[in-house]
Amino acid sequence: MIYQRVLVPVSRKNSGERAAKALRPAKTLCSGEIILLHVTEALPNLVGGAAHTELERSNTAKAETLLAPLADALKKACGRQDLILLPPVCGVRNFLWKKLVELLDCPVVEMLSIPPGVSGLRLRTCLLNALRELDVTLLENTTVIRADVADGHCRGVITSGLDHEHVYAADQIIVATGGFMGDGFEAEPGRMQESIFQLPLCLENGEMPSADPSDWSEENVFARHAFATLRVRVDAQLRPCSEEGSVLLDNVRFVGRSLGGYDFATEKSGNGVALATAWYAAQCV
Repeated sequence: MIYQRVLVPVSRKNSGERAAKALRPAKTLCSGEIILLHVTEALPNLVGGAAHTELERSNTAKAETLLAPLADALKKACGRQDLILLPPVCGVRNFLWKKLVELLDCPVVEMLSIPPGVSGLRLRTCLLNALRELDVTLLENTTVIRADVADGHCRGVITSGLDHEHVYAADQIIVATGGFMGDGFEAEPGRMQESIFQLPLCLENGEMPSADPSDWSEENVFARHAFATLRVRVDAQLRPCSEEGSVLLDNVRFVGRSLGGYDFATEKSGNGVALATAWYAAQCV
């Protein structure tokens, strides 16, 4: 019998070899589509209710078994201490670190590592979990390429990903695409603009930037560079506006690096401005 579609589950362990072995007989049975399904352990982020509680209990038991020898060795080597510093060895799930603190009865701090650091990945997991609890959908591996604008109102944005475009309609839009480093700004000789709505950029003093790229920076690398102060001109509610102050898009607000009035590089104020302006934009909405 020849099938139109065959599903081939493979596990993480030696999945490449297993898939290769399974594909040979699958090809003799299928004249259409062969689907490889990678089977993994249940993830806490995808499991809820009683199943989530049971998974947490199982993870805690595994952590205690795995960490007990390490905790015993640290107790013998360190004795009673106020604080223990470790390399980032507790993984991206919080339960390992929490269990180690419990076993040692002492605060444990993991040192930073080069990106992508374990602490950063752990923080990202916490933020994603918080977004899910607030019913926020996060779309990854997709890029906003343009906006649907009519009569000074943005009806939605168009994204590109996985070889197709998709339209996302929205009543309010907050733009946090960053400056040049985040591809939020585009620049070429004689023209600089914001990348989604093609809004013009201006300098900190409100003037338009020079067409000569050599005027955008200083010889001293630690000086205040003009390109670092480029911004989208906005009103008091962070909506893009013209040089005369007329609102260009009534339901779009810019935050973070898209704004002016500060130099994120020399002031080291980028994260603070991003958080504060994002909160303020949400209040305006």
